[in-house]
Amino acid sequence: MDKKHNKHYGNETHLKHHFSNYQNTLKDIEKLNAQNNGATFAPNQFSDLSDEEFSAQFTGAKVHGKPKGGVPYKNLQNSRTKRATLPDNFDWRDKNAVTSVKNQAKCGCCYAFASLASTESVFYIANNYTYDMSEQQIVSCSPDTQNQGCAGGYIDETLETIAKNGVGLEDEYPYTSGTTGNVTACVENQPRYAFISNYTVVTSYDEDEMKEAIYTKGPAVVVIDSRQLKSYDKGILDPVKPADGWKIDHAVSVIGYGVNAKGVTFWWAKNSWGSSWGGLNGFFKVRRGTNALDLGNTILIPLV
Repeated sequence: MDKKHNKHYGNETHLKHHFSNYQNTLKDIEKLNAQNNGATFAPNQFSDLSDEEFSAQFTGAKVHGKPKGGVPYKNLQNSRTKRATLPDNFDWRDKNAVTSVKNQAKCGCCYAFASLASTESVFYIANNYTYDMSEQQIVSCSPDTQNQGCAGGYIDETLETIAKNGVGLEDEYPYTSGTTGNVTACVENQPRYAFISNYTVVTSYDEDEMKEAIYTKGPAVVVIDSRQLKSYDKGILDPVKPADGWKIDHAVSVIGYGVNAKGVTFWWAKNSWGSSWGGLNGFFKVRRGTNALDLGNTILIPLV
């Protein structure tokens, strides 16, 4: 049993398996900290999992070659801001436009959490009112999409279904799949209060356009390679591209950007592994301008 993280292993075979994983994770943490690339790493609730177990249980993003719909950001003429006038540091939390960090737990539905995190933010920006939206409704009720509940899904298709069908509130349709790992049948005729009009698509790998879009429109939903987030604690994550390339498996909401005292630029991102993950209350910082984690692959912002 892992008392700190309330884990029960059941029998000695499972205990040995997870202890072996924990030892391997500690070795990985030692290597990552030795690189001294701007971030620190530490044991956490995922340390007893293999990388494969971690990805299978706590991520869930899939990607198309390109988003199925949306409107290119560069076509939104009413949102143009001279990039030279943008502030060096900007965080939507300072505008009270970022809702609390949630926990997808053991369900591969980050696509729902990240999409709704950004949707909640743009609704606050537009209406000055906080909506706590129902991830379970997205996980259980996404008709006409290729989303697969706890087995993964797509951020573009999730935004499409919010635009078409809307989404209700968490207290009326609470999240349960993280506890069970299963997807309950859709509760039909559940109220849906929030609809987006569309979403905008930022040019892939154009981090300058992404910076402008986040400042003018709100937090962006992006997909990333989560492998180096498994043991992240704090600091600016500046990962080395893996020998086998980036592998998209996770979605997060990018809520702002900044530059530190040494001149290193970064993104602020909101994760969906609970506020106890990492040393920044469930948020993290990742290097900006280098396509770290393949963060520029798909960049979408809901439009109210």
